[in-house]
Amino acid sequence: MALPTSGPLSLSDIQGEFGGSNPISLSEYYAGGGLVPSGTSGTNGPVPTSGTISISNFYGTSNVPALSVTASDVSGMASGFSFSGTVSSSGDSPDTTPSGGTAPYTYAWTHLSTSGGVTPTISSSTAQNPFWVATVDSGDPSVSTWRVTVTDSAAQTASDDITVTLTWIDLN
Repeated sequence: MALPTSGPLSLSDIQGEFGGSNPISLSEYYAGGGLVPSGTSGTNGPVPTSGTISISNFYGTSNVPALSVTASDVSGMASGFSFSGTVSSSGDSPDTTPSGGTAPYTYAWTHLSTSGGVTPTISSSTAQNPFWVATVDSGDPSVSTWRVTVTDSAAQTASDDITVTLTWIDLN
């Protein structure tokens, strides 16, 4: 749970968020010093790693690292002796990887755009690593952009966009 962004804030509040021992000393709470993760930032900017530190540096901070997500582009290819055919990306995964935040995570995939071909059908819009299927004409691949939004148990969200390319090759 994050510390408040304004109003009263005490050393006990900081200790409750980041841990530590009694007697409480503000010098225990430099970022990267063992109790406060490196890169911790709040309402008033980053928590210092050395030098001057004050209680006001901790407004809006949290011991939970910010949530982020990465996903990779996906492609599928198939061929046959016809002008069009069904193509799946089931052999290729977006490798959706959340980091930070608080597990468990939920996933929501949203179609953003399609340039060329038809918009593929997603296997599950709530799966971590879904696959896509479309009936594609030869010479007109399905190229679409999708966004995954990950939400952690503390309601933090992070998003990443990927491109899904499905191609049919006519062997005639």
